[in-house]
Amino acid sequence: MININELRIGNLVDLGKIEQLDNSIDEVYYSGDGFYQSTYCCNINPIQLTDKWLLKSNFEFELGGCWQNWTRINLKKIGDCYLVCFDGSVLIGINYVHQFQNIYFALVGSELPLLQADA
Repeated sequence: MININELRIGNLVDLGKIEQLDNSIDEVYYSGDGFYQSTYCCNINPIQLTDKWLLKSNFEFELGGCWQNWTRINLKKIGDCYLVCFDGSVLIGINYVHQFQNIYFALVGSELPLLQADA
């Protein structure tokens, strides 16, 4: 289950892509399987961030065990969690695709280039 305050339009979740949020009643509108549907936030689950998702986001595995792309964002995997490093500082640990989308947008100012497919 995801808290509605963690989501923003464009986030990917188990049901599809978030299209609209209604915080007053915790309702989420999403597109998935070619349909536009709604549900309550308690019915949505996050997508686990994996190495496959990082590859689909144009990140590459570098020497030293970090994932990197053209930004100054690096990710280092510790168990099931990825530590997000920016400009040499560890910022946060993340586990899910929507968290990665949000932190990427906050740091870079643009959407994460995700190729949505089987992960």
